[in-house]
Amino acid sequence: MNKAQVLVAFVIVLLAAAIVFAVYALLISNLDSYSVQMTGYCFCSDEVDAALEGFLELGNGKRRIGELEKALEALDGVEDASVKARLSGQLDVSIVNADPGFLLTVNENGITSFFEIKAGKVVGFGQEKELPYQIEITPEFMDNLIAFGPNGEFFEVLHGLEPLLDDKSLKITIKYANNMSGKLGWLVVDFPSCDAVISVKEKVSPRRLEAALRIVEAQTAEGEGHQAFDLYADSLVKRG
Repeated sequence: MNKAQVLVAFVIVLLAAAIVFAVYALLISNLDSYSVQMTGYCFCSDEVDAALEGFLELGNGKRRIGELEKALEALDGVEDASVKARLSGQLDVSIVNADPGFLLTVNENGITSFFEIKAGKVVGFGQEKELPYQIEITPEFMDNLIAFGPNGEFFEVLHGLEPLLDDKSLKITIKYANNMSGKLGWLVVDFPSCDAVISVKEKVSPRRLEAALRIVEAQTAEGEGHQAFDLYADSLVKRG
């Protein structure tokens, strides 16, 4: 290749780079809206909206799609984020949320079945597998999950239980009760180390449940035998 050919090739490369830059600049400067497609349950929808709205408020020279993707992936529960700019002025955002790391077990007639949540659906499999957390589901509640799918409240329950399940002395079962809905209203907490059980009768936060566990731990320290408690939004009642 002679000098003239090299020069022509160099000019072509520069022109191509200039065109790419011009198209990118046009895309970035024209952005004024966004659309979000979610896979799985998102715990941080408000934070996603805030990040995208903040991006659109930036000056053209400060808009960096790669940095926006990193910011989205740093949010709670987000596994992957992809952002594309369209000539129409819209950001197309695709977010994949991490599946709950829960092994769901169901014991019925002496047989244990195993399930997990994949892409927002309950999936069964033949044998036990290693997942960060394990929780027992009553057969009735599992029937409900399979028939209708886990809703947002159930995902929030699992998310709230994660720090409690780090305490290996707890055994937590979720009971289906169609007169209760939301938050931790389905829970029965078996506390083997204290020989106690707590039935959650009203909506309570994970923090409220943890506080009740510590109270039960203190009250059962004297070893009075098996004890049962009912937990309400504003009280913990000892039964019997």
